Amino acid sequence: MRKTLRAKYIASEIHALLFISMWIFYSVFSQPLMDGLSALPFLILFVADLPISFVAFGVLFTSTKWSPVTAVLWGALGTLWWYAIGYAIDARIRNYRKKHGKGTEQVASTTTGKIEFSASRKKELLIAASAVALVIVSSLAWQWNGRQGSFDKGKIGNFAFGPGERTIVLVRSQGNSSQIESVALASGTSAPVGMLIPCTASSPTYSPDGKQIAFVCGSNSNEHSRNLIMDADGSNLHPLFPSKLDHDDFAPDFTSNGNEICFARSSPYAMGTGGYLATPTTWDVYSATIDGTNERPLTNRHFELFGLAFSGNGRKLIVSGDTGTGTRLNLYSLDDPSHSGIVIQPVIPSGSRGPVISNVSISSDGRSIYFMAASDGKKGFDYDVYRADLSGNGVEKLTTANGYATDLCVCSDGKTAVFLRWTSRWGSLPNLSKLYTLDVATKRVTALNVTGTQ
Repeated sequence: MRKTLRAKYIASEIHALLFISMWIFYSVFSQPLMDGLSALPFLILFVADLPISFVAFGVLFTSTKWSPVTAVLWGALGTLWWYAIGYAIDARIRNYRKKHGKGTEQVASTTTGKIEFSASRKKELLIAASAVALVIVSSLAWQWNGRQGSFDKGKIGNFAFGPGERTIVLVRSQGNSSQIESVALASGTSAPVGMLIPCTASSPTYSPDGKQIAFVCGSNSNEHSRNLIMDADGSNLHPLFPSKLDHDDFAPDFTSNGNEICFARSSPYAMGTGGYLATPTTWDVYSATIDGTNERPLTNRHFELFGLAFSGNGRKLIVSGDTGTGTRLNLYSLDDPSHSGIVIQPVIPSGSRGPVISNVSISSDGRSIYFMAASDGKKGFDYDVYRADLSGNGVEKLTTANGYATDLCVCSDGKTAVFLRWTSRWGSLPNLSKLYTLDVATKRVTALNVTGTQ
């Protein structure tokens, strides 16, 4: 008789192939199981393997130590479970054939039986592979036409818009070193600017004529952070002040004429017992010409909150930071250093009693601010983008359901912004990011696939 295909082998092979495919997609594309090409295989296996998958997923979500063992056990037990289901299906088929007088013929010879067995095994494996291929093709089709929102592996951030607002520069962390890169907003194509820098770079900013870039170099040793300057093509890299510092300089910002740089400088600190600071570190705003001369203080307030944003003309600054009652924002004018400053308290819809605000920037005309703030969302806090009018503190929400997001940067004309959305694998802290652009006028958010993202 013709050999009947066996569901126990087909089912178990489909499970094994689906399970392997799921983890290959997870590893190769560096995306969470539920947010990438692995999403559809994961959903099928999770539902079909209940309650095995429920227990396994619970362990994977809460434990890093046992994740590999749990994943292997899930695959093995799930394959056995599908084998048992297939075995039951085979039994019902045999009973059906017996009742209807089928399947009573004997195989003519051992040789013929072996040939038929080999042919049936090939058909069974082909059917299993075809079923998995169909799932993979469906997953690819969904990713191609489905919603945006995949996340790429790699730590990028600290954005600044370039001349003409058609490009941005960003900092890509590579171990204890950093690489500044230029990214075209139209395509996401990135190119390195200069050489790899042996420090933690941050806060890049362009000169008004677009010919120079200044940024902070945070030393990985016991040395203090300092401001560096280089030409826009990455050449002529040098510190703003050639001598070693006994304090930390940070937050550089070119003045509107491009001849000077404003920056923040922390006071020298002394270590107390046990490695703790003996006194709180404070800072003030300074300026210097771009050749490192004519250094002078612009404030004498000894700020304690370590968030700083300059206005487009460099004459206003927002000082922000977290306190026991939420984030505090204060607006100061460098033209009136004796003024005590203005407290800004934007009201965040669905926000907490103590607002959590970050990435504050001042519009070029100094009349409004942009920032990210936390509000209640469907899956926890959403860090959406807002614009607040400084004259009346009216707040406009520019994005919806961002999830965890950081690194907001708004271009000088206020038309475009960029930021990162983050997600995580299992129960870990957010560690996978993707760059998005925001059209401020239309509030349209678009994913930007940066080339070279690791």
